[in-house]
Amino acid sequence: MGRFLGGRIGNFIQRRTSNWAEDGIHTLSDQLYQKSLNGWKEGVSASGGDSVVIAASGYKYHVFKNPGTFILTSSDPQVVDVLIVGGGGAGGNNQGGGGGGAGGVKFLNQHPISPGPYSITVGEGGQANTTTTNTPGAYPTYGGKASTAFGWTCGGGGAGSQYHSNFDPAQTAPNPGAPNYVRGCGGGSTGRNGAPGGDGLTTGGSCVAGGSPSDIDAGGGGGGAGGPGQPSPENYHAGDGGDGLAVPQFPATDLSPAFDSTWAAAVTAIGYYGGGGGGGTELNNVNDGFGYGGDGGGGKGRHAGAAWPSAERDGTDYTGGGGGGYGFTPDAWSTGGKGVVIIRY
Repeated sequence: MGRFLGGRIGNFIQRRTSNWAEDGIHTLSDQLYQKSLNGWKEGVSASGGDSVVIAASGYKYHVFKNPGTFILTSSDPQVVDVLIVGGGGAGGNNQGGGGGGAGGVKFLNQHPISPGPYSITVGEGGQANTTTTNTPGAYPTYGGKASTAFGWTCGGGGAGSQYHSNFDPAQTAPNPGAPNYVRGCGGGSTGRNGAPGGDGLTTGGSCVAGGSPSDIDAGGGGGGAGGPGQPSPENYHAGDGGDGLAVPQFPATDLSPAFDSTWAAAVTAIGYYGGGGGGGTELNNVNDGFGYGGDGGGGKGRHAGAAWPSAERDGTDYTGGGGGGYGFTPDAWSTGGKGVVIIRY
């Protein structure tokens, strides 16, 4: 039975907690009643993104997989929810490579915006490090790149360390100290010296030093946006990547029309983003000796001689996941997952 509203009987639904009127046809008396509650507002009208998803939940999502412009065409200021994810770092290799760190993740809840255009930047994942020497790699090449939106920046994840820790595991995104900057996560370390993982939003896992009974290296997991990478344990197993940050406002159940099944499996209905990559181990006869990627797109590590399909080793694109580490001189290298910016209202 409808309730009495504005001088007539009928069904009327207010929008969520903001007391907005639902779309539909309303009489003049209905409008006067709703205005008396200070709840009659213009709806959000906007454009931009690689795709727009209208979910069964009632939300509309603008998905930016590439740089672009979001334009609020409404005549009045509005509020939107925003997810910003930086690109993940590449995994390390040779002598128990460390897992790549995830990109930074930021959720803006009911963020106020004014009419007009807004530039969106989406960070690329770190490039695969195809060298097998102990020459340190430059962060801009192997670390993930930053994503930006609405005055916020989420840095890229640090690359995983390689070859006896001489590849600097601390090459994470710089932190300029700004309050609207979220650091990327640290890459996992590797080597025979028990080096720590890279620093960042969360740290990467440390390695297990080689030695008796054999000189074996196992890398630490890359840091995830929701937790640090795991150190490699004392049995020549590599560390797992840290889990991503759960952002249930952006679940795969709503957004799957804009992405492939690999992405949906990584993000899940919980909404995980920014999983760290698992570390690699040099030993090839240890059952499941590699590290697993963290929830939210982290790549799986590999032990020497094992199959390592790209779908397993690379960080998942559009999650900011870190790439997995490799245990010895590889014929394949992992990359970090690309970041993403998503806006909903």
